[in-house]
Amino acid sequence: MGICDICNQEGSNTIVPGATFRRAVLVDRLDPFRLGLVPGRSREDAAGDFDVWCGLVRADETDWGLCGDCHAVYQHTTAPVRTSTAGGNTLPATLESLRATHPLPAPPGVPADWRPGFLARVFGRARPWGGCDEAVALVRHGRIAEARELLLRLVAHGADTPTRLFFCLESLRPPTDATLLLSKVVPSLPPAEKHAVDALVAFGQRDYGWLGEAVLAAAEVRPDAELAAFVMLAGFVAASDLWLQTQLLLPRRRELTSCIVCRPAKGLALLMERRHDEAWQTFQSGVADPASIVASYEKALELQATAEEHDYLTFAAKGYCEIGLGLVLFDLGYEVERRALFARLAPRGGASHLTQACQLLA
Repeated sequence: MGICDICNQEGSNTIVPGATFRRAVLVDRLDPFRLGLVPGRSREDAAGDFDVWCGLVRADETDWGLCGDCHAVYQHTTAPVRTSTAGGNTLPATLESLRATHPLPAPPGVPADWRPGFLARVFGRARPWGGCDEAVALVRHGRIAEARELLLRLVAHGADTPTRLFFCLESLRPPTDATLLLSKVVPSLPPAEKHAVDALVAFGQRDYGWLGEAVLAAAEVRPDAELAAFVMLAGFVAASDLWLQTQLLLPRRRELTSCIVCRPAKGLALLMERRHDEAWQTFQSGVADPASIVASYEKALELQATAEEHDYLTFAAKGYCEIGLGLVLFDLGYEVERRALFARLAPRGGASHLTQACQLLA
């Protein structure tokens, strides 16, 4: 028994995670006043009431308890979640249901006197109060400036490889921050991780020569940590356009002249920009219809793939997109789904270090 958080009726409630409910109100525009769910409120005043309520919902981080009637309206208002079963993929077509089952844990506390001031520029940053896990948690809560200050302190006082890798990733993601000097940290990374970061830098600069060299070099060494595996696989997906083009061009004695924005590469670019929903949909569309990716290459390159090439490249394009889905899951911290996906992907690559990277993430 409980009190409905919308209509105040007493009865059995269904719990809706706070983040999911906020999205239903602020994005899907679930308006209990217009829908007549709030007793005693006139629908003529619905617009003003809804604006006030949106502010309250935005500030409330707790879960919501809804009675049967209000929950039915909530489900009808929010967009339905479909699942894709292509190739054994049972992951949802959107991230909404995953957000509902994986609410963010409470953010780590930050000392009130923690921010750097003038003395930090004179004497250097003080010792950090936490580690890489706290920095990751702060980023997932959108507190990027605090996470980056923590990373700067960690690196200044000596950090392990995962922390340095996370520092490198943050330096490549928005918003741009001139204090995150990638060149200061990359040389201190182990070879495999250094080459994987180089691949992501080359991907951002569209330097295909450097990208190809970096990916091949990174794939020669087995990663030894989850974040290292993530960066290696991200570099692998970054090289998807390079690899797909060369498989079609080299047998025909043609050279690569320009990049083609295929869905795996586009999805990775969106992921690096923290546009997780768009990245997820892009990778999902590639998993559902990988043949269309190959068809776009045939059209752009003005050639016809053989039946054997078409089948091989379709399988590869789907694999790139499936790995991309796993990268999104890792970035958001959805461990159960991420481990299940990479466990399914790992056996496909034989004895390569890319397979071992999948195994680390499984």
